Amino acid sequence: MTLTESSPTPQAANGDRSPDVGTDLRVRAATADDAEQLHAILDSPHVLDGTMRIPHSTVESTWESLRPNTDQRLLVAVDRSDRVVGLLVLVTHLGAPRFHHVAHIDLVATHPAHQGRGAAGLLINTVIEMAEQWMAIERLELIVFTGNVGAARLYERLGFRVEGTMEHYGFARGRYVDAHVMARLTSRPAAR
Repeated sequence: MTLTESSPTPQAANGDRSPDVGTDLRVRAATADDAEQLHAILDSPHVLDGTMRIPHSTVESTWESLRPNTDQRLLVAVDRSDRVVGLLVLVTHLGAPRFHHVAHIDLVATHPAHQGRGAAGLLINTVIEMAEQWMAIERLELIVFTGNVGAARLYERLGFRVEGTMEHYGFARGRYVDAHVMARLTSRPAAR
């Protein structure tokens, strides 16, 4: 499940750069040293509302669920002081011959103080480039709650399209919520 803010992106699908957005941020692979910062982001109310996470998890269980492995990559956006301001989990299927061309953005989250400042767009653009230029990924997909309008708009600007809606997909704050399945195909030109 993904979450992000409705912010301008560092680089839109058409190649345009937004001025001063994400310019002080960089993307790197996460390490175990980032576990406490990742947990703090994922335990914040806006992330809990937009993802399938349950409140009151431990730092250890958070790291265990995020820890990179053969099919899971964990990227973080960090500021100039190397503080984690956002994260993205990418799940691939490289060992599945008939499914290896598909990757799933499983989670995007930003620190509350950094919403709307370009971290999510920077992370997603980085994954798009990795997927298309280095991993031979044809289909990049994600799931977003229908109420997360800002996130859906960001994904659309980056070339993702709604492929369907799943009713009662998640449960949050005592009620069922619907979710969109969105995908970006390398062979399908991005909307301009």
